Amino acid sequence: MSLYAPGVAPQQWVFASNAWGKPAIVAPGAPMAFNLSHTEGLVTLALTLENSVGIDVESRQRTTDTDLAERFFSASEVRYLSSLPTAERASAFISLWTLKEAYIKACGQGLSIPLDSFSFDLTTPGRIGFPCQALEPFEARYWRF
Repeated sequence: MSLYAPGVAPQQWVFASNAWGKPAIVAPGAPMAFNLSHTEGLVTLALTLENSVGIDVESRQRTTDTDLAERFFSASEVRYLSSLPTAERASAFISLWTLKEAYIKACGQGLSIPLDSFSFDLTTPGRIGFPCQALEPFEARYWRF
């Protein structure tokens, strides 16, 4: 982080967690946000200047219980997963799960945000749709996934 804040030595950084446990920079007053995630053999860090950020990584070899989607995902996401051939569901589930985790981490409120209160649309190959009714359209257009 010190690379982005000239004159701030690594030992000068002070961190604290918000009410939901998301760590943030307290001092110095640098306009930065970060998020960290890890999985088997991989650690990733996202750092932004002046914007919220959330990141999640999962192993593609992770065993999944796609039935969790029915309990926690939005109705449109459950329909999407059900429409896929069985062999493709686990991968699609992991894609949706990582997107959802990254979003709630960026919001800084973790699982206090119900996972079925927002959706991602993966029906168009190469495109991630975010038809989120919980956000004003003006705000939603600035999110990048």
